[in-house]
Amino acid sequence: KTFGGIPLASGTRVVAASNRKQDRAGVSEVLGHMKSRMITSHVGVSAPHWLAYAAGAGVDQTVMAYITTKHDALLKVDHKAYSYPSPRTWMMVSDALTEARKDAAFKAMLPSIVTGAIGVIEGASFLQFMETFEERPTMDEILGKPNTAKIPSKHPDQVQVAHMILSNLQGSAAAAGGFDASCEYMHRLGREAVQAAMRKASNDAIKNGNADHAN
Repeated sequence: KTFGGIPLASGTRVVAASNRKQDRAGVSEVLGHMKSRMITSHVGVSAPHWLAYAAGAGVDQTVMAYITTKHDALLKVDHKAYSYPSPRTWMMVSDALTEARKDAAFKAMLPSIVTGAIGVIEGASFLQFMETFEERPTMDEILGKPNTAKIPSKHPDQVQVAHMILSNLQGSAAAAGGFDASCEYMHRLGREAVQAAMRKASNDAIKNGNADHAN
């Protein structure tokens, strides 16, 4: 119970954090004699938990709305790409949006900065989302005023809002009246948008190997 020859105080606990070797994050295999002296836990990223953190960390509302709509966009590891979406790179995007509102020259570079931070494919999707962001309701608006919360004018945006509701349905149902409010708003959205969102959610779940969620 020493560290570098220095005795540790009574009650001290040692915690070691590392990336996984298979994530190609520049780490080495843990030595065998160390494994038998440690309790190993694997910790993953969760969109709802990250959004709760982001709300108190001043993350840009557009970024939060996008991740709320697409939970799987928070982390998409792609070792072959120069950049990909992750909690760290989304923070870069958030900071860039803050700067763009203050500096016209910076705003002109925003598309390049966004795609450079989270990748070309997700970056293009996010930039498109930004164009119609003002037309989209937040989950708080939907849960609070399902009868009057705005309805996007374009079908693709309606589908994304429906997908956002489906992604947050478990958390919404936990709130008082949340499930009923979600259903009430989706009724206003229309069957076509909701069915398209359900197909997308099912396909995403199958793609991620989560058959139970797809059912």
